Amino acid sequence: RMITDDDFKLIYYPKIKKKLLFDLKADPQEMHNLADAPEHKATVDALWVKFKVLQKETGDGLRLPS
Repeated sequence: RMITDDDFKLIYYPKIKKKLLFDLKADPQEMHNLADAPEHKATVDALWVKFKVLQKETGDGLRLPS
């Protein structure tokens, strides 16, 4: 599952519980995962909140970690 906002794309792989974050403007080929970079924590957190809202709006029953 994924969500985009502005220049960023957050992808979540539920089976392996992995988040990936890409800056689509600086890295359109999605080669550099920024999810674990401390300077992008706020971006990951903000997109995660939006991800959960979208999930609720669309009726997606996937259980997400906090």
